[in-house]
Amino acid sequence: MRLPQEKIQKYRSIIGAHFITAPWSFMWVYGNLAEYMASYVRFSCSPACYDADNEWILPIYVASFCPGLFLVRLLMSKIGLRGTGIAIMTITGVSLLASAWAIGVSVMWTVMMMGILNGFCVSITVCIAYLYIHGWAPENAAILMASISCTPNLVSILQNQIITAIVNPTNLKPDVQEDHKMYFSQPEVLERVPKAILVQGIMTVCLQAVGYLLVSTPPTNSAANPSSVDGNKKLSVKESSKNRVSDTHLRIKSETTELLEIKALQSNGDSRKIYPSIVESNCGKNLATLQDQSKSTKSSVGTFKANVETNEAKCTQCGPESQNPSQVVKTAVFWTLWLSWCALSYGLLLHSDTYKQFGLVFIPDDKFLTFLGSLIPFTTSTARIVFGLLIDKHILSIKDSLVLALASNVLLCSIWYFTPQIHKLMYLIFILSHASALGMYYVVFPAAAMRIFGPVHFSTILGLLYSAQTVSGLATALLVTPLVQVFGWFWLFISCSSLSFLALIITLTTEIVA
Repeated sequence: MRLPQEKIQKYRSIIGAHFITAPWSFMWVYGNLAEYMASYVRFSCSPACYDADNEWILPIYVASFCPGLFLVRLLMSKIGLRGTGIAIMTITGVSLLASAWAIGVSVMWTVMMMGILNGFCVSITVCIAYLYIHGWAPENAAILMASISCTPNLVSILQNQIITAIVNPTNLKPDVQEDHKMYFSQPEVLERVPKAILVQGIMTVCLQAVGYLLVSTPPTNSAANPSSVDGNKKLSVKESSKNRVSDTHLRIKSETTELLEIKALQSNGDSRKIYPSIVESNCGKNLATLQDQSKSTKSSVGTFKANVETNEAKCTQCGPESQNPSQVVKTAVFWTLWLSWCALSYGLLLHSDTYKQFGLVFIPDDKFLTFLGSLIPFTTSTARIVFGLLIDKHILSIKDSLVLALASNVLLCSIWYFTPQIHKLMYLIFILSHASALGMYYVVFPAAAMRIFGPVHFSTILGLLYSAQTVSGLATALLVTPLVQVFGWFWLFISCSSLSFLALIITLTTEIVA
C-alpha cells in the first residue's frame, strides 16, 4: 500500500529535523575536547596565542543561545524556514572548521568561533528543528522534541571516540598538575588536537546537510510555515487564533444559555421541539450536530448537553491561547521557569565541562573517562525519551518534572566531590545518574513554553527563557576558574547545589498548570 505524498513528507521531515540538530553535539563533545585544548594552549601555543581563557568556550557557547532565538521570526519572514536553516548551517560549518585554525593562533578567536558564533547558530538550528516538528506533528510534539534533543547526544558518542582515537590512541596519562587541574604535555598528543577539531567539524556539517535534504515546508496552517509570519496577511496567526478561540467560547456560552432556556420550558410543560445546532471547536472542525428533531424535549436536551460537554473537552485539548511576550514576562510562572532553567543550566555546564577535568585529578585514565563521556549522551538520551513520554502522556506535569530535576541536582551536586575518591566505578555511576537527572533539561522547557504560553510566539518566548542560560553561562565563565583556584572543587559543586535548592523552593510554591 502506497503512502500519501503528505505522509511521506511528514516522515521525511521528522527524520530530517533530527539530523538538523547535529551541531548541538558540541555540548557533549567539548567536555572531552576541553582537556586536550587546554593542554594544547598551555604547552603548544606561543605566548601571543594565550590572549583569553579557553574555559570561556562552553559558557559563551551556551550564553550565545539566547540572542539567536530572537532572530528566528525575522529571518523566517525574510527567507523562509528552509532558507534560514541553510544559511545558518553554512555559518555553523565555517565556525567549526575555522576553529581548527584558530586554536593555533589565538584563544580569543577560538572563543569567538567555537563559542559565540557556534552557539548563536545552534540556538537558531534547534528552534528550526522544533518548528518543523510542531508544524508536521503537533500532537506528538513533546516526545519528538525529546527525540530531537537525543540525536546530538548519540552523534557525540561517535565523535568522542574518534577524537580520543586521534589525539591519544595509546592512552597516555596527563603528566602536569597546576591549579587543581591536570594537563597533557606530550608532543605526540598536542600536535593532533587541531586535526581532531577539524574532523569533528566535518562530521557535524555533513550530518546537518543530510537533514536539510530531507525536510519539507510544514503545512500552510502551521505556525511553523513561513506564511504564518507574512506581514501581508489580513490576519496574523495570533489574531486568527484569538478569533477562533473567542468564537468557540461565544458559541458554547450561547448554547449553554439555550440549554437553560430549554430546561425552563421543560419545567413549564412546554413540548416544543429543539432544532439542531452545530458547535465548532477552535480547531475549525464540526464536532457534533444535534440531528434528531422528532425526539421529545427531554431527549433533545440530553443530546445537546452531551454535545456541549464534548465540545468543551475537545476545545481544551486544542491547546492554550497564545500569549504575547509582554504578557508572559509579567507572570510568576515565567520567572519560576527562568530561575529553574538558570539553576539547571549551571549544573549542566559544570557536568559537561568538568566531568573529565575533575575526574583526571583522582582518576588518571583518559580512555576510561572518554568511555564515560560516551555513556553520558546515551544515558541522557534515554532519560529525555522517557521524560518526553511521561510529559506527553500527562503522567508527569511540567511542575513535577521541574521538581524532580531540581531536587536531583541538589542531592547529586552535594556529593559530587567525594565520588571519584571512592572508586572510578562509583564516579561512573554518579556521572550517569546526574546525566539522567539533567536529561529532562531540553525537554521540559520547550514543552513548557509551548503548552503554557502557546505556539505563536514560541521562538521569542523560548529566547526569553534562554536568557537564563545566557546569565548562567556568563557567570560560569567568570566564576568557575576563580572558585576552583581559591576554594577548590568542593565549593564549586556546592554553589550549584545551593542555586538549585533556591529554585526548588520557588517552584514548589508557584502554581504551574500544564
